[in-house]
Amino acid sequence: MRRAGVEKLGYFPIPEPLIRWIAGQFTMLAGESVTIIDPCMGEGAALKVLVDALRTSGAKVVPFGCEISRTRYATAVKHLLGDKRDGISRLLNSPAEFIETSPGAFSCQYLNPPFDEHGKEQNRWLELTRDWLKPNGWLVFITTEESALRADTQELLNRRYDRVTCYRYPEAHRKYNEGFCRKKATGLEKSRIELENWKS
Repeated sequence: MRRAGVEKLGYFPIPEPLIRWIAGQFTMLAGESVTIIDPCMGEGAALKVLVDALRTSGAKVVPFGCEISRTRYATAVKHLLGDKRDGISRLLNSPAEFIETSPGAFSCQYLNPPFDEHGKEQNRWLELTRDWLKPNGWLVFITTEESALRADTQELLNRRYDRVTCYRYPEAHRKYNEGFCRKKATGLEKSRIELENWKS
């Protein structure tokens, strides 16, 4: 893990304009029920933007999150719940490895895990959360370009997702890449993994 990440417990938030772009890629039907989880939610900024955007479209959104840092967890609770405490049981202050959930529990997962230079840590998180999404659910996976191009990372994505598209972020934020991946409805399809430039 990078030195700064070690000091911050693997905390690498992405800039808010990029989060808002991600949120703009989703279209939900009014009244549609959406369960969304961020297992590395940090201060809750990304989860808050995604939840607000989905609710604006009329979806009924139930957010879940997990954060290992007590300080960042407290900030996330305030961002997501304000002065209310309704729903606090869905926000955990613990390592995500301790989460127990039924397979297929979530419609969407935003995954911005701790990075390492070789992609092994990112792949560990893909394995850890591999059964969390329901069929046709969406994974938003924040990683490095090196990790996205690794054969073992692509194999992990190919095994469980279809319609996999990886976007390079603008030059100012090029250390980040993002993948949109849809959970397969069956295990029969072959994924088509594409790498595209970020589009505003």
